[in-house]
Amino acid sequence: MKNKLNEIEIARGFAIIGVLMIHGTSKALSEISEDSSFYIIYLILNRIGHFSVPTFVLLSGLVLSYRYFETLNFKESVSFFRKRFQYVAVPYMIWTAFYYVFNLLLYGGSLLELSTYQFLYKLATGSAGYHLYFMVLIVQYYLIFPLMIQLGRKFTDNGMVLLLILSFVIQIITALANNHFQWISDKSILFTTYLVAFSIGAYIGANYSSSVQRIHKRKPLFLTLMILLMAGHVLNSTLGLSGGILKEIIVQSYSIITALSLIILGRFLLAKNFDSVANLMKTYGICAFGIYLIHPAVLSFAELLSTHFSEATIFYNLVVLVRIAIIFIVPSILVLLIKKIKWGWILIGK
Repeated sequence: MKNKLNEIEIARGFAIIGVLMIHGTSKALSEISEDSSFYIIYLILNRIGHFSVPTFVLLSGLVLSYRYFETLNFKESVSFFRKRFQYVAVPYMIWTAFYYVFNLLLYGGSLLELSTYQFLYKLATGSAGYHLYFMVLIVQYYLIFPLMIQLGRKFTDNGMVLLLILSFVIQIITALANNHFQWISDKSILFTTYLVAFSIGAYIGANYSSSVQRIHKRKPLFLTLMILLMAGHVLNSTLGLSGGILKEIIVQSYSIITALSLIILGRFLLAKNFDSVANLMKTYGICAFGIYLIHPAVLSFAELLSTHFSEATIFYNLVVLVRIAIIFIVPSILVLLIKKIKWGWILIGK
């Protein structure tokens, strides 16, 4: 049994906070005028959080490779897929059903409008909730992961490097092709969109100790790049300097460097005994999957708080802060309570 990577849980904790910040500020961005002095604040907070999805993808590749790279065979693959189905697919199906009904009723629909076809379509596309596309995405990585590991091991020391290069080529080609032909309107559900991030994670996980040591030795470089890419992404979003492929390169570079920097930060917090911060972020990381599943429902209720306030009123921004605080606190408490229930994994995985 390999050691638990506490720094990865800390990094995952920061990533879920990024998700909460994106979703917590998105309604405010759609409600207030771009001339408002608060608009730029919400925009910056929202764009800073854009590292989160590719970071989750990278960390998933890392943890899977760390756990299975040396041992994955046919028997282990069966166990691998069984666990993914039990602890990921089952909660996903339950929450798809929940959000299908929840959003239908929330927007004035009737239970008479429910249909098996619509449920299956939403299940296949992750469209029952605006956040569930990630489940469709991550399942694709689970499906290709055993093949990636087999290819990575086949060429001994250079296998994972070759796999990383191949992933980069595939991602670039599919991105350019889709940008030109517009085959897929929502490319966020396609595994090639973040294939490089997943492959980098898999590469690090296969050689975790040596890889992290190399990253740690270059921590000033990674932290500097993270800040510069963050600033570049925020400026690009604010000023609209570029779009398309260039914008995607900026966002994904920012995300990958941030993911690696967060691993460094996690190790720093643990080594320097910043116990309160490390434990808080570790708790968020452990609860991340459950928080991800639950928080949109909590946010929908929290957003009702602002229905009586115009963005021009003095109370509006205070209400926005309150609803952000609610999704930072309530989902995590619910997840911790559910974890105490024997069959809680049905709702929040394991």
